[in-house]
Amino acid sequence: MRYDGEHVRHMMHDVHKFSAERVAGREKVYRKFQESDFRLLDSERALFDWSCKQAYIALADMMTGAAMIGVDSCAIEGYDQGEAEAVLAGAGVLDTREWGLAVMVAFGYRVAPPSAKVRQAMADVVRWV
Repeated sequence: MRYDGEHVRHMMHDVHKFSAERVAGREKVYRKFQESDFRLLDSERALFDWSCKQAYIALADMMTGAAMIGVDSCAIEGYDQGEAEAVLAGAGVLDTREWGLAVMVAFGYRVAPPSAKVRQAMADVVRWV
């Protein structure tokens, strides 16, 4: 996800088919964002954590789309990241030198109706000014 990384280049050149001029402009803006605005290049962890946040944007869209067609979904974070990555790498679907696991999601149809939601009162969590 680095501004000068292969994946970003692939997306701009091969997927979006941007002109060389547009690629250069985007790379300049992206570089400034990563280097100084959010300081994402200070450590690999900072860049990975930001990349995970980007995955959640796509995850939310997928889950919303699934709900619109009647498919249930559940985001999953409670797993051993290293072990899950090893399983995926062993299956040949994850190159851990390039990629890391950010989140998982399950899609399907529920067997039983959902239980009633338990929430705090809105007045307890939202302050109107």
